[in-house]
Amino acid sequence: MTTGKGSGRDTIGPVSTSSTVERAFRAALYDPSDAALDAGASLLAADPAADVELARRGEEFVAAAWRRGWQPADVVRIVRRELDDTRVRLVS
Repeated sequence: MTTGKGSGRDTIGPVSTSSTVERAFRAALYDPSDAALDAGASLLAADPAADVELARRGEEFVAAAWRRGWQPADVVRIVRRELDDTRVRLVS
């Protein structure tokens, strides 16, 4: 625990954005329940600073797919199979 400035009390410091994203991914990806997916989304919604980390990781994931020989059409095909039309438009 860290001491809050001038408060005279012990407070827990802010959770890092990277940690928030890790916890959200763990909840959403490794537990098959809808409640876990909702929990992951709630974690991300509660930390607006996570957007930058999510964008960075998304770029890393796509770049890794390209290095492994995937083509843009492969990503679109998987998104079309697994997700809804809104997400298909995002990757198209």
